[in-house]
Amino acid sequence: MDLAVQVIKAGPRYLGKVRKSRLAAFPQTSTFDWTYEAFVETYGRDVIEPQSVPLTFATTEQLAEIERLLEIVELPDGTVDKWLADANVSGWNEISQERAGKAIEYLRGRIAA
Repeated sequence: MDLAVQVIKAGPRYLGKVRKSRLAAFPQTSTFDWTYEAFVETYGRDVIEPQSVPLTFATTEQLAEIERLLEIVELPDGTVDKWLADANVSGWNEISQERAGKAIEYLRGRIAA
């Protein structure tokens, strides 16, 4: 945990008192208004509200090509598992188009070699 805040009622407002912190923006024992806006401004709007990036999954053609190439190309044990783990997915059907394209390119390169 990087930040522990105790919320204190001070009259009509609430304050956040920093109890433990590993963040430079929140020095230990400091206080701040306990509002969303105050927290976001201090912590960083780009961290709390990052721009979303749409994920485009691999096409059925890419998945079919990967399966075809995996039958042809001999890879060291654990290579496919490592690729899937690096992509943080449990199977090829969850992989992004970009990573699927890189896998296809690599596998085709292994055939040519």
